[in-house]
Amino acid sequence: MIETLSKDKTMAKIIDLVPSERLHLKEANGMVREDLISSIISQQLAVKAARVIHQRFLDLFPKGFPSNKKILETSVEDLRSSGLSGQKASYILNIAEHFHNNKWKNEDFHEMENEDIITKLTAIKGVGRWTSEMVLIFCLAKPDVFAVDDLGIQNAMIQFFKLEGSKKEILTAMQKRSEKWKPFRSAASLYLWAARDLKIEI
Repeated sequence: MIETLSKDKTMAKIIDLVPSERLHLKEANGMVREDLISSIISQQLAVKAARVIHQRFLDLFPKGFPSNKKILETSVEDLRSSGLSGQKASYILNIAEHFHNNKWKNEDFHEMENEDIITKLTAIKGVGRWTSEMVLIFCLAKPDVFAVDDLGIQNAMIQFFKLEGSKKEILTAMQKRSEKWKPFRSAASLYLWAARDLKIEI
C-alpha cells in the first residue's frame, strides 16, 4: 500500500511526515446500521457534545443498542429528550424503518460493491453520499474510497497539491490526482486528514 501511494512524490512526503499512530483509524466492526445512527447523532457537533448525546440516546434503551423495532416504537419526543434535534430524530427513525422494512442486515453490506452500498444507503432520507462514504471507510474498511466532497480532503489537496481554479476545476483535479492512489485511496484519505490536522507543511 505504502509503495503504491509513494509513487506520487507529494504523497510520499506526506507519508514520511505523518506518524502512523496519528491516522484516524478505528475498529471496522461492520455494524452498518449502528454506524449510520451514530453518524447522524454526531453530525455538526463537537466530539464531546456528540459523545454525551450518543450516551443519552443509548440510555433510552437499557438493554443495549436498540433494534429497529425498538427505535420505531420510540416517539420523536422521547428521542429528542436525549438532546437530538427533531430532524436528527426523524433521520434515525428513517434508518430503522429502511432496515426493518427491507429486512437489511449488517452483513448484507459486507461483500457488496461500493457504489451499490452508496445507492442503498442514500435512499434513506438523511443519509447522503458523504455519510455513506464514511461508512465504507471506517465501518466496512473498504480500501479504495475517495470522498471528493469532504471538506478536509479538499483543503488538504488544495494546500499540498497546489490546486487552483473554480470549485468544479478543483474537484476534477482531485479526482484525476486520486487515480494515482488506486486501489488504496482510503489510506490516502487518512494521510490527508492527518496531515491537515497536524498542520504539516511540505
